[in-house]
Amino acid sequence: MNPERKGNGNEFNGLKGHRLDQIPVLHCRGTHRMVGYTVGRQFKSIIGDLISNWIFFNRILIPSYETPIGKEIYDKTLKLCSRKFPQYVDELEGIAEGSDQPFYKLFLLHLESIIASPAAEDVLWETKLNTGCTSLLCNMDEVLIGHTEDTCPEFLNNVFVVAAEILGEHGETLEKFTTLTYAGHLPGYTMGFNSAGLVYSINTLYPNRTYAEGTRKIQLTQNHGKKKFLK
Repeated sequence: MNPERKGNGNEFNGLKGHRLDQIPVLHCRGTHRMVGYTVGRQFKSIIGDLISNWIFFNRILIPSYETPIGKEIYDKTLKLCSRKFPQYVDELEGIAEGSDQPFYKLFLLHLESIIASPAAEDVLWETKLNTGCTSLLCNMDEVLIGHTEDTCPEFLNNVFVVAAEILGEHGETLEKFTTLTYAGHLPGYTMGFNSAGLVYSINTLYPNRTYAEGTRKIQLTQNHGKKKFLK
């Protein structure tokens, strides 16, 4: 649906809620934290829009976090990720700083339903049943891969492409990748490719039983930025 003029011809009926026909692309280079800060600063309004309007996040995830059990799960998961993937925690801290969002809110985005009660998870599950990504692979003479990015309706227009080169302390290249990215999330949890020629897409399975102290899927998928193959 295209916007239409109304009234005296100088007003539009608005684009909010309509699917835009373009996706912003950001090219950035620096340390994990610098790339995160750049992403957060560049897409500050998009990140704020998702944080403010995602119903599951505000009505279920935040209240679940504010319970004693929720905070315990949060603290244990953050401690685990800080130990196993400190570079990605640094990157997320950069996103939080650049977008002027509290770090705990962005980290909660990566916990999704793991911190909510089983009954509350059913709300997200019902949404996921009606959406969900799909990947198709044609492995013939010419290999083709197709992927649909289907998620909660609040993510509409709140996505962008990040083409990043991650540098080490001495300026060496650690990772170089391009990926579709959800607002407020670490890059890598959708579909993309890296400089080694690895092309990937992500489809999430939601098990009936989860473990609060396990490694979050976003940290594993973000690690694709430097892999030459999967094993």
